[in-house]
Amino acid sequence: MLTIDDWITQAKNGAVAAAIKNKVNLNDIQAQQCGRHLYEKYKNEPEQIHTLANTNLGDLYLTILEDIKTKPQVNPELQLCYVIASKFPKIAKAALNHEYPLQKRAPGMQFFVHLIGILKLYGQASA
Repeated sequence: MLTIDDWITQAKNGAVAAAIKNKVNLNDIQAQQCGRHLYEKYKNEPEQIHTLANTNLGDLYLTILEDIKTKPQVNPELQLCYVIASKFPKIAKAALNHEYPLQKRAPGMQFFVHLIGILKLYGQASA
């Protein structure tokens, strides 16, 4: 038999769990919207999206490109925008507001990693 204290504790735990779930769902929706806006802004400049992704995602960038390569129905730039917005919402918002210099963030070797990633995506390079 549940005591009043047990019932109150279970109700509080359930309410906290529901609040956390709602917050996670809201964050997912916001990340999807931000990712979509980021894609819409730079869809005619895919190199900007790839530079932003490569600079911020590091090794995950190439992993995502390899995964996308096996799924021709997935738009690589849109998927990268979703990942950026999900993992780095402040950077995604800054890029939307022109507060994040995309091209200046990929100097030296990062450019070549970025280029290899794109070539792999489109089947022009082998690892």
